[in-house]
Amino acid sequence: MTIRSDDRGTRIDTEAQAAMPARTGRPRVLVIGLVIAALVAGTVGVRAMRRPGPASSTTPAAQPQREEPAAVLVVAAARADMITHVPATGTVTALRESKLASKISGRVAVVLVREGDQVRPGQALLRLDTSDLVAQEAAAASADLRGARARLEQLLAGARPEERRMAADHAAQAAPAMAAARARLRALEIGARPQEREEIANAVAQAKTTLEWAQLDYNRIRDLYQQGAVSKAQLDFAEVQLRQAQAAYDTARQRQSLVNEGPRAEEIQAARAAVAQAGAAHDAAQQQLRLVNLGPRSEEIEAARALVARAEAALAAARLRIQDATLTAPFAGTIVQRMVEPGESASPTSPAFLLAQLDQVIVELSVVEKYRTQLRAGQPVIVTVDALPGATFQGTVAEIRPAASVTTRSFTAKVTVRNLEGALRPGMFARGAITVAVRPGVLRVPEKAVVVTAGQPVVFIVRDARAVRREVSAGERAGGFVEITAGVVDGDQVVVEGQEGLTDHRPVTLRAPR
Repeated sequence: MTIRSDDRGTRIDTEAQAAMPARTGRPRVLVIGLVIAALVAGTVGVRAMRRPGPASSTTPAAQPQREEPAAVLVVAAARADMITHVPATGTVTALRESKLASKISGRVAVVLVREGDQVRPGQALLRLDTSDLVAQEAAAASADLRGARARLEQLLAGARPEERRMAADHAAQAAPAMAAARARLRALEIGARPQEREEIANAVAQAKTTLEWAQLDYNRIRDLYQQGAVSKAQLDFAEVQLRQAQAAYDTARQRQSLVNEGPRAEEIQAARAAVAQAGAAHDAAQQQLRLVNLGPRSEEIEAARALVARAEAALAAARLRIQDATLTAPFAGTIVQRMVEPGESASPTSPAFLLAQLDQVIVELSVVEKYRTQLRAGQPVIVTVDALPGATFQGTVAEIRPAASVTTRSFTAKVTVRNLEGALRPGMFARGAITVAVRPGVLRVPEKAVVVTAGQPVVFIVRDARAVRREVSAGERAGGFVEITAGVVDGDQVVVEGQEGLTDHRPVTLRAPR
């Protein structure tokens, strides 16, 4: 038997084995077994010496290859309010807007504000050119009012003491004149006697005295009338009295002449006329005295009051025309547009300014109809505008229009937004996030922390510097976060960046946020 060793191992040459003489018995078998065992041990040793390995001959086996740690960014899972928003877009409008026009037509004299100016209620915006005619109209109306009031005050005050005395004097004078006329008539009718001749002479003297008194009285009343102290009626009455006294005197003279000559038929007729005239004068004097004592009638007072009212209305209208020549702001706001210049014409039909209240604005948001049932008045809204990148404004849903647009199938929500700095302007394009639900204390993680593997949501958490794969149950999503109902507990360090290609139990290192 020949034993050979090569790269294919140790083998027994069977040819040599066949040439060996045949032996029987246990000793032969035992020897052959020992030889084979020695050969196998030698072969194993030779192979171990040929296999490449570490320099140290004391390491019997090779070490396993180590994985490189993955760099990840983690965020702690935490509980917070889960806020659900409804997105919407719309336009900024003014809370209150009005086109202002002059109340009267005229030429613009001066414009007092510019576009963008803040104005207060009652502030003058422009003035029209007020002509002299308007001023004269106001002056005339004022004078008429003063006259009407004076007349009313005179009626209400009644007759003055001197007017009462004059009326009493006139009444007292009328009685003797009437008696004298009657006496003369009787004398004419019965003829003249010596006593009558003497009496007629006395009558002439009395008539002369009465005439002088009437003249003095007339002169006094005329002066008072010229001073505006008495009425025209009183002057007319004094003139009548003077004429009557003159007539009485003339009559007395004529009667004296007739007595001396004897009465004629014409004289008797004239005497009768004089009696009638004296009676009328007496009655007029008595009536005047009664009127003076009674005071003005209620109809006269009412008529005087009506004159005062008409004069007041005329003056108010004239002043209003002057006042209307100035256009004022009806409320506080901003001059959004100015449409008139000095020298141009203004009228009630041509707006001069566009005034808007901008300290609070309305954002009209268009909301998709599927969100209509979630909308309520009073819900908070976060508003942004493309014209102001990075700026946010807080608003509140004030009104939801009941009908949807037939073209867009969307509902309009009116949102009030405070705009004290005036950054928001009418016409700006706006975006809104309407808060429709708030769930407090929800365990949540960032949406990007959740990856889906074979339809199963999965997150990786870091524990003992290794990534641990967790299958989770995800709930609602809002604001870039997702609710976790199972698989993660509060405080777990959840991988939000670097989970691509991450495997369970892989070593990780934590990196800072970029």
